[in-house]
Amino acid sequence: PPLRLGFAWREEDAEPSVVWVSRVVAGSAADRAGLSVGDRILQIDDRDFQGSDELSQVLPLVDSPLELLVERKGRLRNLILEAPSTHAAPATD
Repeated sequence: PPLRLGFAWREEDAEPSVVWVSRVVAGSAADRAGLSVGDRILQIDDRDFQGSDELSQVLPLVDSPLELLVERKGRLRNLILEAPSTHAAPATD
């Protein structure tokens, strides 16, 4: 899911339950939603999670668009992330 959505994250060694955005791919769904490196992801679609493993489990369970609650520089923001379809477009001749 991170590749499909266009962002990567890491846990903070001092706070293993905290997930920080470490990379945002230019032009990706995450970039279009306004996600930035350094954002702290707190919830996805009103679902709490603790750490990277739980985030990896939650992401596939939520439908697009995803509502992310993030903390950026001490302020909370809601971002809407439109995930690309996982279905391939039909081939045309």
